[in-house]
Amino acid sequence: MNPVVLTIGGTDSSGGAGLHQDMRSMQCFNVVQRSVVSLISAQTQTKLLHCEAVSDDMFIAQLDAAFCPEPPDAIKLGALANDTQVYQLVALLNQHPDIPVVWDPVLSTSAGGSLSQLSFDGIATLISRVTVLTPNLPELEYLTGFALRSDSDELEAAHQLLTLDCKHVLVTGGHRNQASPLCDKLYNQENTWQFLPHSKAARTLRGSGCLLASAIASALALHYDAEDAICYAEAVVASGFSVATPVNDDICHLIQSPPTPRSVHFPQVIKGLGRKPSALKFPPLRMTNPGLYPVVDSVEWLRQLLPLGFDIIQLRIKSVSDGLSEQIRDAIQLAETFSTQLFINDHWQLAIEYNAYGVHLGQDDLETADLAAIAKAGLRLGISTHGYAELCRVLPLKPSYIALGHIFPTRTKAMPSQPQGTQRLADYQRLCGEIPTVAIGGIALHNIDSVVATGVSSVAVVTAITESADVPQAVEALKGRIAHA
Repeated sequence: MNPVVLTIGGTDSSGGAGLHQDMRSMQCFNVVQRSVVSLISAQTQTKLLHCEAVSDDMFIAQLDAAFCPEPPDAIKLGALANDTQVYQLVALLNQHPDIPVVWDPVLSTSAGGSLSQLSFDGIATLISRVTVLTPNLPELEYLTGFALRSDSDELEAAHQLLTLDCKHVLVTGGHRNQASPLCDKLYNQENTWQFLPHSKAARTLRGSGCLLASAIASALALHYDAEDAICYAEAVVASGFSVATPVNDDICHLIQSPPTPRSVHFPQVIKGLGRKPSALKFPPLRMTNPGLYPVVDSVEWLRQLLPLGFDIIQLRIKSVSDGLSEQIRDAIQLAETFSTQLFINDHWQLAIEYNAYGVHLGQDDLETADLAAIAKAGLRLGISTHGYAELCRVLPLKPSYIALGHIFPTRTKAMPSQPQGTQRLADYQRLCGEIPTVAIGGIALHNIDSVVATGVSSVAVVTAITESADVPQAVEALKGRIAHA
């Protein structure tokens, strides 16, 4: 059954924003839309003529109907007319605390003119139930009372909203000054993410905030993590810009749903408040479709597996011991004997010291590893990813391969995300373009066919080999499935 997304907001007689734009956005997803009208506006593409709230009885009746026969899987909020609507809505949301809520805090219309009459008590009450808040810079100033003169002011203002129990604050960047790079910044208690478009649009898109927030809500309903939902939503907005119709020299509007986003529509992603990474060059794989990719935790496993014939293999030693340096040296020498592409997980300094074929890094390792030193040493680089945001973070680095995971539930290690499944794997694979890809996580003989069918370059396995009763037989069976899929 398709997830249900409820949109609550105003009508726009020009069709450029509000619930009309929500519907266009949600048509990009496999979701069912329900709607509640909070206010009715008479506006053109450039001017607000009149606006009035629906009655209290009508608003609550719509809410009751929208939660029947079952509550929605996610909610997108736009303009709410007054505090009464806020308190009616929050009373209902308190009965369903697990529903993700995305609020585009529309205080005025892009056509000009005020839509909402919310008190600060009403705003604070609503924010406490919001999963993702998407203010632009003027809205962030209004919501917090901060004068935003610097990036540190923005950071402090966003974290003030987080103290109200909002989970994520996405500050949209359309109002940034010309000296600042155009980007949307996601703040939460753990991290900051920056989403940078590949190019700046020539015109402002009416209802772009509605388009973005509705896409985020739809992706959350499909169980994407917040940063991945936002990354894909950014691509939906960029795709919308590509087909928008000009109104005048400054404004454009949508008359259709955005097409399915292509790779050019996805943003560049930076984790933290740093700048874009410097361009580096990592050597390509010697064999770009290496097939079965065992991941093992000891030199002993390498000695057992390498004679069985592999184009690629990884040594992942997580426990640091006095003999670590010798183990990595012996592993590199052993792999060279069999002409196998050996990747050393994490220990990039030792990999450089002993001239390894390649290094594999996780997302956290990217914070501390010297990528320039790895590139200068001529080592190949593989990087783990777990969704759209991490994938778009590493694509500009052009690594030797990108690992996509985890595809199925796995017992190998604790994972920061939910299993991706093969449909998302296929989507990520297409986004990688010509960069080789490795599927990883919970892959075994019974599900490997669906993984190979996505077009990935390689399939990484751990327990499918290391816990098998007959290792050579398990390897032969897995290789056979890859060869004939």
